Amino acid sequence: MKIVRICTLLFTFIACIATAARAQDPSNLWYMASSSAQRSYLIQQASVIYGYAGSSSQIGGYDVTGQVPTNHSSADIEGFLKVNPMSVTVANVNDPVWADEVVYDSNWNILFSGFVQTNAIAGKNGYILPVMTNMVLTAYPPVISFGEQVVSAQFWQVDKNTGLTTSMQTLGTSGNNIYTQPNEAGKGYLVIWLQGRSAPLVYDLTNGGVQIQGTIFQIVVSGATIDGLKSYSNPTNILDTVYSSNGVGTNTTYEVVESQYSGKTNYVNVSIRSSEGYSPLGIWVWQRGNARPTLYSQPSGMQYVPVPVNGGVNYLWPAWDPTEFSEPDPIPCYYCGGKS
Repeated sequence: MKIVRICTLLFTFIACIATAARAQDPSNLWYMASSSAQRSYLIQQASVIYGYAGSSSQIGGYDVTGQVPTNHSSADIEGFLKVNPMSVTVANVNDPVWADEVVYDSNWNILFSGFVQTNAIAGKNGYILPVMTNMVLTAYPPVISFGEQVVSAQFWQVDKNTGLTTSMQTLGTSGNNIYTQPNEAGKGYLVIWLQGRSAPLVYDLTNGGVQIQGTIFQIVVSGATIDGLKSYSNPTNILDTVYSSNGVGTNTTYEVVESQYSGKTNYVNVSIRSSEGYSPLGIWVWQRGNARPTLYSQPSGMQYVPVPVNGGVNYLWPAWDPTEFSEPDPIPCYYCGGKS
């Protein structure tokens, strides 16, 4: 019943509302910098107030609605129901009776709403309803309007202690409007993508709601290392220990770059052990450009494997007895490798 009554009155009253000013792209969302600034802004956006009363056994009633004066203050909002009394007819005098006040802007976005209820008391001449007090009007998050179609919007929360961005929340949008959420004022950044623009609009709510362009950093990375790879240039010997525990470890790849190749095959003495004292069965050798690697077995009684390497880039890796050394079992990884 409440919804029907509200809609009937609102659509009847809408013809009396002045046309809202055309939305512009705000250069400063100052009213999103704190809850106090937000409350001040919402009071000044007030355009229509609607009051209605009700009860569980309501069978009739009289609601009120009115336009907020242009040069208004909070008193015009807080005192509206005092100067615009309502009535409700009930079947059961024992049921609580309530009163609601809803404050709208000129685009019918809710700015404030409040609720209070009481019970009738028996008097000498029948039941009477005490004066309702202590209605608290709670502020709603502002609706931000732009002059262009909003594609999407996000709120990026910043931790007040660390200064780090900790979460990103997608906000609701409709046409040119963005619907902010409670408690976002002063807590992070609003990032808004508009139709036809290549870059988003960014507002720093922690710094007065100013629009920012962002800080450009030139990225310079000094280098990187490939996990599990060791590289050598023109080596004579390679001695290394591969870590394992209970016979399980990650095998190492050895890259040998021969830049002093004279046409004669060079040999590198490779001595590899696991940290548990096992020796490999041999060494695989693959030169870039060859179809497949070649296995060179560990000679009996020798602590190393002499492997041939040619000019250019060669890759070596140990071949183990799986009962002495093996790599970990596969782990499902849905985002590893392949195309992103």
